[in-house]
Amino acid sequence: VEPPSSSELGLATILIGTPPELYDTLTLVEGGYGFLAGDTLSAVILDEVDVLLPPAPKHLRTALDSVNKDNGRARNVAQDERKKREQKRKLLAAKRRGVKMDDDKRIISDTERILGLVASNRMMGEEEETSPAQVLAGSATASRKALDRLNRALRSSANS
Repeated sequence: VEPPSSSELGLATILIGTPPELYDTLTLVEGGYGFLAGDTLSAVILDEVDVLLPPAPKHLRTALDSVNKDNGRARNVAQDERKKREQKRKLLAAKRRGVKMDDDKRIISDTERILGLVASNRMMGEEEETSPAQVLAGSATASRKALDRLNRALRSSANS
């Protein structure tokens, strides 16, 4: 499906698409930032939020993701160093592939980028009294981790 033209976006009252399509439309099509900042956008609906905000890909997760508890045993410093080097190698490989990451080395999904756009452009809108966009998220199978990731994305979007 072709992205909307600038005039079509100006007349739009609803945008439906995958997160990458919506991000491209809002950032590349003229008038996309105006759509976010004006009174047109009133809600962002995230269906199947656990799929839209997935955990880090398996190839980026290592034993470093879990907290190393001593449990009264001596730590293996050499093994810890190997794990740190492996994690660093995986992060650098992900960056080369174009995976977006934040300052905490956390992967930023397209959904999080859209939420950041919405939050930042609502704050900079031309209208003095622009109401905040409502975020509706739903999923029958969302885990606590998925909901925590959504809360973290919303908090970081509001603070940026």
